Amino acid sequence: MNSKIYSSTILGVKGLRVQVETKTGNGLPTIKIVGRTDKTIQESKERVVAAIKSLDLNLRPRKTRINLAPTEIPKVGSGTDLAIALGIILAQKPEVSAYELTKTNIFAFGELGLDGKVCQARGIIQFIETLMDFSKTSKFRKNTNLVFIPDNHLAKQAITNLTKIPDLYKIYFISSIQEAVEILKAKSKYHKIDQVPMGFWKRTPAHEVSIDEICGQHNAKRALLIATAGRHHLMLAGPIGIGKTLLARSILSIYPKPEKHEVFEILKVKSSFNSDLNPEIPFEEISKTATKSILLGNQASMTIGKVTQAHCGIILADELAEFKSSIINIFRKPLEENSIHLQFRGVPVELPCRFQLLATTNLCPCGRSGLELLDSTADNECTCTAYEKIRYTKKIPAAILNRIDLVVFLTNQVSEFEYQQGTENSQSHELFLEQYQKKAAAARQIQRKRFHKAAEYQYNSEISYQDIPKFCKMDKKAGIMLETAMQRLNLNGRDYVKTNRIARTIADLDKREIILVKDIAEALSYRATSWRTEASF
Repeated sequence: MNSKIYSSTILGVKGLRVQVETKTGNGLPTIKIVGRTDKTIQESKERVVAAIKSLDLNLRPRKTRINLAPTEIPKVGSGTDLAIALGIILAQKPEVSAYELTKTNIFAFGELGLDGKVCQARGIIQFIETLMDFSKTSKFRKNTNLVFIPDNHLAKQAITNLTKIPDLYKIYFISSIQEAVEILKAKSKYHKIDQVPMGFWKRTPAHEVSIDEICGQHNAKRALLIATAGRHHLMLAGPIGIGKTLLARSILSIYPKPEKHEVFEILKVKSSFNSDLNPEIPFEEISKTATKSILLGNQASMTIGKVTQAHCGIILADELAEFKSSIINIFRKPLEENSIHLQFRGVPVELPCRFQLLATTNLCPCGRSGLELLDSTADNECTCTAYEKIRYTKKIPAAILNRIDLVVFLTNQVSEFEYQQGTENSQSHELFLEQYQKKAAAARQIQRKRFHKAAEYQYNSEISYQDIPKFCKMDKKAGIMLETAMQRLNLNGRDYVKTNRIARTIADLDKREIILVKDIAEALSYRATSWRTEASF
């Protein structure tokens, strides 16, 4: 007998339809799975056999052949376990189903336990995405469509809140294969799923610090606010121990909640490499030990890298100047195009990677450059020569530095009064944090209204050169100041675009449509082209 069940697999972060074809016959009782499968799917034979034995169906061992079509696409993951098991059951005992199989389409996704439990598997969001693609085919509109998904709260949220699944599907959330068999026997009545609110919360790891808990560093906090509001790339430069990494991590405390479409994209990426869909803002911290495969992905194992895992989120590159130049240059294309192209087992794959880059760096090899401005003791004296400082700063390629919007130098010292005030007045902490959160959220709301007709933009940091006059309107004095700065500071075209983008965000924080002189002046103070000049002193 033959049977056909539909499931899905992952290619990069995209979900692809898989047709699980099962044929049983006489011969040695063996199970063979074909169709460019990985080791996880080959191991599913043991899970499937044990799960079927947990049922009281009296299936006798038979020669079983399973084909996962189309064969040209590599299949990965354990999400096809449930489809394979149901395919074997229906191929041997079609009478188990009260539905006419020729007029019924069965969709199944989930990993099986040895006891028959249906568990969450990576790729659940991709499976939901394929359901929407399935619904565009006419034959699926004429037939009965049964869908079996692991009973998971986030899967329910994604289906009812983030997607528009047509009513032609009867979706069942099951916890065991026994429940699926009972449904096929028509012993379980279908109930339409009520909408489940999407609970999305901000990342709160143990090492995260709130921005209001950091004393001093007002310039850096202002830059973090601007970077958050307009999603600009930011680099914090300064001596060791001044709080660069702490400040960078604190950006999450003021980060606004993402839009609904971004939530789906975040969960889609998370689903491609993790079965535990924790709905939090992606925050990937990398160090100088990072390799190309860690950043971009491993083509042999078909796993995505950090730049894709941070899609719609943040990447923190700590001590950027300590990275190898070849690794730093990897960021060039993702920052420019918001996507990368890889080959997974000979199949071309496009991976999204629209992330915000935060970087920290010292000013010299010993890391003490700048400390002498705060404390002139011998322990804080920098021993690096001007040549060594310049050579150190040149480790960050100009092509990458040119793509970083904001550069801030941390040199101000926290006074004893500020420290005492910061540690004792908890009420001022809350007011400060709330003020920053409201400003960032309001600025992003202004951008959403501005770009509602320009689908190619979501944030000020994405405005192209051609649309600068349209979206970055400034008064006459501001225009004259920018033109003068271009000539005197020898700025290039990219600097011109960045200055306009940053000034646009600064004006949005003040809820102004017109960019003023002070906005241009502040934007110019963050220019990256001054990095090597100031670092060498």
